[in-house]
Amino acid sequence: MYTVLIQDDNSVIATVRQRIMQNSNLVDSLRIIVPKTYNDIDLSGCTAYLEYLTPINHRHNYIELEIANAEYETDYILYQISFDANLTSEVGDLKFYVHFI
Repeated sequence: MYTVLIQDDNSVIATVRQRIMQNSNLVDSLRIIVPKTYNDIDLSGCTAYLEYLTPINHRHNYIELEIANAEYETDYILYQISFDANLTSEVGDLKFYVHFI
């Protein structure tokens, strides 16, 4: 499990790091923790998307995130997805962004 915390100032901290193997499929997971509110906007009513860019071929894709726990430690929302073959298809650091709509 790899866990990142997105803070109020948009900085990201990896709170739990784990080496993810290339081509692993539905074995490991990515947890994204965000505050419930951002600039007085309630994010629990928004749809969250993970946008990622692969490191070698620069393939660009979106995944809709599902809430795993809407009351995570009271003031946060926890999203969790399993790493699939699309996310782990290439060796290197995966760049990603989280969007709320």
